[in-house]
Parts: sequence; structure tokens; C-alpha cells
Amino acid sequence: MATAGTPPAADTLPGHRSPRPAWWPLGVLLALLAFAHGAWYAAIIPLWQAPDEPAHVEYILLIAERGRPTEEVDPAIQRRIVADLVARDFFLHGGGQRPPDDELSFAAVWPGQARYAGRQPAYHLLAAVVARLFSEASLPTQVLALRLFSALLFALTVSAIFATVRVVAPARPLLAVGSAGAAALLPMPAFLGGTVNNDNLANLVGATTFLALALAERRGYRPEFVLALLALAALALYTKRTTLFIPPLVGLALFSAIWRLGWRACFATLVVGLLLLLALAAAVETFPPLREAVAFSANRYLANESVASNLAAIQGITPSWQAVLDRFVFYSDEFFRSALGLFGWFNVPLLPVFFQLAWLVTVIAAGGAVLFALRGAARLDEPGQATLRWLALGLLGALGLVFVYALYFSQDGTAPQGRYLFVALTPLLFWLLSGLAELVPARWRAVALVLGLVALLLFDLLALTSALLPVYYGSSTVYNVVRPL
Repeated sequence: MATAGTPPAADTLPGHRSPRPAWWPLGVLLALLAFAHGAWYAAIIPLWQAPDEPAHVEYILLIAERGRPTEEVDPAIQRRIVADLVARDFFLHGGGQRPPDDELSFAAVWPGQARYAGRQPAYHLLAAVVARLFSEASLPTQVLALRLFSALLFALTVSAIFATVRVVAPARPLLAVGSAGAAALLPMPAFLGGTVNNDNLANLVGATTFLALALAERRGYRPEFVLALLALAALALYTKRTTLFIPPLVGLALFSAIWRLGWRACFATLVVGLLLLLALAAAVETFPPLREAVAFSANRYLANESVASNLAAIQGITPSWQAVLDRFVFYSDEFFRSALGLFGWFNVPLLPVFFQLAWLVTVIAAGGAVLFALRGAARLDEPGQATLRWLALGLLGALGLVFVYALYFSQDGTAPQGRYLFVALTPLLFWLLSGLAELVPARWRAVALVLGLVALLLFDLLALTSALLPVYYGSSTVYNVVRPL
């Protein structure tokens, strides 16, 4: 009799009945594919033609020069960046207005808009190391190096997605290949992976958190997994606001693990936790530098003016349920389009037919995901089923943040951006690919996977030739596009 977790026979290719030693090289190849894909976008997208790239580069160069996070304004750095914007005719396609020749500053290009300096600095601190390695290079070379650093983070994200699905469903390697392959080949994640943007670290933190949760459920909440989860929760606070669902998710998972051990373990954990909090409070009070660092960090990154203003705006909104529903119906199309293919400063869209086909595939996959949740999930073993809860809650948490963003952004008519959901790319692709697999007969799943990945590759090429290349280079040919920066 088959045990729980035994997959359908056709879910494993012939000759690969023992998947663990046979499939990890494919995961490495998918990571290399993701890096190459991100690097290709890094080379083909003109400098600065990516969301907030000038502001991210400014923050990175500030940290590289000062040696610490800061929100100071360095006129020399801004002049270098804005002068390059002008030289490259950035304003033909990018946001902002052309500044006077005697006022090369961010305030002249984007009047009234906030800078990234002073926000959550984790990505910029890491990228500043790369910037310092290329401190003697020209600004375009520095930006290209930073873009390749983002491509590396993107490749690591794809690796984490592959590993997570292998841990959740070890007897279903095709599901891991499909999830990681989709992440590597979809245009928008690769586009962001080839630009200087803190979304790339946020997506890696999200994917790694789901991997740590899957490993903890599979192997037990051992000290190394608990420490990893706590470190990821702390890192999430300092990466981007889209990762703010991670600390509650980690806390809930740890509480659930302790609860399963019984009341004595709960009581012991509570006592140890209180003692650690007291020890931390005593250390902060005893050592003035530590107290100043904690106060500065909490004020600047966790409760800065930008966050406070957003919360104030959200608290001031009391719409009716009908208004909320209307708002989401109105924004759903823009949100979907920006997740699938709105390039540049979200002003270079794919052709409408691509979005229509993607809507159809998504609706079909969502229907299949419901079937998988009702019947297919039971074929996973107990650790796999336990991890499904965190994949579902994590996706709901990320969507909940999007709901908050929608309420806030509605104040100026700007829709929330689909890239905000990429931090939960692991559960999103897992559920959608599981849904599609549920609708395909078992003996055809391997063929369907190959055809699906080929379709994604063609989709990416069509995105380049129908949108990006014509807009930026006036041609749909790839010849001579990649030129020295």
C-alpha cells in the first residue's frame, strides 16, 4: 500500500526513482540560468531605466563613502548621477524632469519626492561593498557591477525556491524544477534581478525564510534553524517594507513548534524569553553606544518619517466595504500587469494579448490550486503538509501588505506594484504550479513541464523584441544592442 507522500509514478522521470542525488545539479543549472538572465537584462536595459535606480545608487554610494547608513545629502554624488541622466537622455523614457544645467540635483529632477537614503539599509550596506571594490571605476561601470550583484541575489533566490519545493515535496522533483524554472524565466523577476533595487534582497530574504521553515518542519526545529529564522526575521525589518510579514510568520511558526511540545516547553520558553529581554534591556542601559545604536536604528529604519506618514494615511482611511472592493477591482489589472511585464519605470508594457493569455493561465492554475489543496496536498507526507500552512500564510501575509499599500497608494491614484508580491514568489509559484500539475494527467506532466518552460522562454524573447528593444533602441533586433556602458 502506498504511504502518505508517495507521488504519482509519472511525477518522476524514468531512471530517476531516487530523486535526491539526481536532481540537485538541475537546481544549480537553473540558478546559473537565473544569473545569466538577470545579467542579460543588466546589459540590455539602459542605465537608470529601472524603478528608483538613481536613488538606490545614491544611497549605496553614500554608504560606501561614509562607511555607515546616512540620510545626508552629498551634492557631488547627486551631480555625478544627474549629469549621467542628462548625458543619456534619461528623461525621454524615465520619470522626472530635466534639470537646469546649473542645478544638477535630485530635488531639481524629482521635486517633492523622498530619497531612499535613511530607509531600511540592508541591501544598500551589502551593495556598498561592491561599490567600494569599484571605487576607482567610472559611474557606469559601478552601476553595472551593482546590477550584476543584484543578478547574483536573483540567482540565489531561484536556488532557494528550488530547494524549498524539494524539501516540501521530495518525491515530486518536477514541481521543484517547474517552480524554480518559472522564477528564472519570467521577465519581470529577471528584469528586477538585473537592476539596482532592494527588491532583490527582499525576494531572497523571503525565499530563504520559506526554505528555513520547510527544513525546520522536515528535520525539527533544531537550534540552527531557530537561529536562522530569527536572523531572517531581523533582517526582514531592515530590508524593505514588503518583508514586514516575515517576523509575524516566523513568530507564529516558532510558537506553533513550542506549543506542540507541551505546556512545560511553553513555560520554559516564556521564562527564557523574558530573561533574554531583561538581559538585552540591561545591556542597552549599561552601554551608551549600544543604547544610541538601538535608538537610532529604531527611529530611523523601523519608525522613520516615511513609515509614520504611511501609517497616518492608512489610519485616516475609513472606506466602506464596497469602496474597498471597487478599489481592488480597479487596481487588479494594473497590479497584475506590473507583476508580469511593465518594464522601465513601469511605462514600457507588453502587448495586451500577453496579459490576456496570462490572465487565462493564472485563472486555470488558481482553480487547479484549489483542487490541489482539497485532494493533492494529502499525498504529501506530514512535514510537507505542515509546511503548506506556512506557504499559504506567507502568501496571505504578502497579499495583506499589498492590501495596505493599496489603501495608502489610493490617496494619489497610484496602484500598488506587482513586484511587491515577489517576496512571496516561493509560495506563489508553488501553489500555481501545483494547480497546473493537478490538472495534467500524471503521465504527461514531464512533457507539460518542458513545454511550459519553453513557452516561458519564448514569452521572454517576445517581451524583449516587442517591448523593450523597440522602445529603448528603436529596433526589435538584438544585433548591436549590448554596447559598452
